[in-house]
Amino acid sequence: MHPEMIQALQEGVFPVTTRVAIGRFPAPGRCAYLQEQGFTHVFNVSDTSSLASTRSAGFAEVRDQRFDDYLRMPTQNALDAVGTLHGMMNVPDARVYLHCIAGQMRSPTILWLYLVGLGMSEDAAKQMITGHCPDAQPGHKTLIDSKLVASVTQWGENLGYIDRPALMMPALS
Repeated sequence: MHPEMIQALQEGVFPVTTRVAIGRFPAPGRCAYLQEQGFTHVFNVSDTSSLASTRSAGFAEVRDQRFDDYLRMPTQNALDAVGTLHGMMNVPDARVYLHCIAGQMRSPTILWLYLVGLGMSEDAAKQMITGHCPDAQPGHKTLIDSKLVASVTQWGENLGYIDRPALMMPALS
């Protein structure tokens, strides 16, 4: 097994691209690890607010957007989350930690939607995420439907020119 994958499994932090990792809720020890690894932003898409220790850990930004597990993501909330992730990723030298509680459904799905919005195929985005986080379930059918995917695709088309390859470069290459 790749040494970076062993470390990801131990820490619960799975770099998917060079700019974003997904994983479990950041307790104080995980926050210290994230800072050691150069993460600058934390985006929580669980149904629980970030811990005070996460908010005071010194990240450039910590944001919460509530999503319930096993319920279809409301379209506008999902678009807001994809836009928030995009905003964080476009801060120069930013590295984003996108998390939910377990890092298995909600955070992988928001990242999956983002990658699809940037123009990656649904299958390629799913393979990229699960290749870096084996227990992730991006695009889980209880969270999304074709209408939501179409809305995110339209969001991405409206972005105009951006350096999409730089935002989608896989980690652990």
